[in-house]
Amino acid sequence: MKALALAAVLTLTAVLTLTAVPADARMSEDVFRARVWLKGQMHPWQFACLHRLWSNESGWRVDARGPMTRWGRAYGIPQALPGRKMRSAGSDWRTNAMTQVRWGLSYVKARYGGPCRALRHFRVVSWY
Repeated sequence: MKALALAAVLTLTAVLTLTAVPADARMSEDVFRARVWLKGQMHPWQFACLHRLWSNESGWRVDARGPMTRWGRAYGIPQALPGRKMRSAGSDWRTNAMTQVRWGLSYVKARYGGPCRALRHFRVVSWY
C-alpha cells in the first residue's frame, strides 16, 4: 500500500514539474521581446530596479489601467499618466509592449536619471 501511495506521489510530482511554466513563458511574446531588448539597454542591476518598479505598477501588462485621478488614468507597462503621453513613442502605444517600454525607459532616464533612482523615489512617495 505504501509503495502504491509513494508511486502516486512521485507521478503527480513529475507531472507538476513537467507542466510548470516559467514566469517569462506566461507573458505575451511581445512583452517578452520588449523585456529582452530592455535588458540589453542597461546594467543588470538597473534592469532589476526597473523590473521591480514595473512589476509593482502594472505586472508588465500592456493593458494595465490605474485608478482614475484628476490627471487621468495611468496606462500600460510603465503606467504613463495619462496614458496618451506614450503617443510620442508610437501610434500603437495602447497595444505594443515595445512602444511602451521604450517610452517608459526614456521617461525614467529623463525624469530620475535611471531606473534605480525611480525605484527609490517610488518607495518614498508611492508614485514615480
